[in-house]
Amino acid sequence: MSRRLQGILLALTSAASFGVMPVLTKVVYDDGAGVAGVLSVRFTLAAVLLNAGVFIVGFRLATARDLTVRQILPGALTAAVIWQLLQSFGGVYVGHVVKSASLINSVFALVLGLLAFIYLAALGVVVATEINVVRVNHLYPRALLTPFTDDVDLTSGDERTYTDAAKAQRTKGFQHIDVTFDGDRSGEPDA
Repeated sequence: MSRRLQGILLALTSAASFGVMPVLTKVVYDDGAGVAGVLSVRFTLAAVLLNAGVFIVGFRLATARDLTVRQILPGALTAAVIWQLLQSFGGVYVGHVVKSASLINSVFALVLGLLAFIYLAALGVVVATEINVVRVNHLYPRALLTPFTDDVDLTSGDERTYTDAAKAQRTKGFQHIDVTFDGDRSGEPDA
C-alpha cells in the first residue's frame, strides 16, 4: 500500500473516530440521559476498547514496518486510556470552569483548555508509541546516567539505541555505518 494511501486512511480513521467518540460520550453522559453506576463503567470500558481499536489501526497504518497487533497492543491500550482520561477531564473542565466563567473569560478558558488538551493528547500518543518502540526493538534495560555522562557502563539496550541513532543518520544508500563500543568510556578521546 502506498504511503499516500496509508496517510489518507490514517487521517480518515482518526477524524471519524475522534469526531464520533466525544459525541457518543456526550450522548451517554448527558444530564438528561445520565448513566449511573455499573452501566457508566461499562460504557467507559467500551469507549476505551473502541479507542484502543482505533489506535491499533492508526499505529499499524503509521508505522513503516509491518507490526503485529500483539506488538502494538500495549501502546494502543496506553494511548486509549490516556485519551479517555483527557476526554473525561475535558468534560469536567468545560462543565465547571468554562460554563461558570464570564463570556470573555470562558473564551480564554476554552482556548487554553484546548491547547492543553492537544498538547497532552500528542504527548500521550508519543509516549504510547515509544512503549511499542522500546518493546519491539528490545531497547531495555537502559542506564539512567547515559545521557548525562560518558563515564557509565552501557547496557545492551543503550548500545542498541546508540547504534540505531547512528544508522538513522545515514544519508546515502551506498553509505555503510559500523558502530563499535570500546571498553574505555572515560570521556577522553582516543589517541
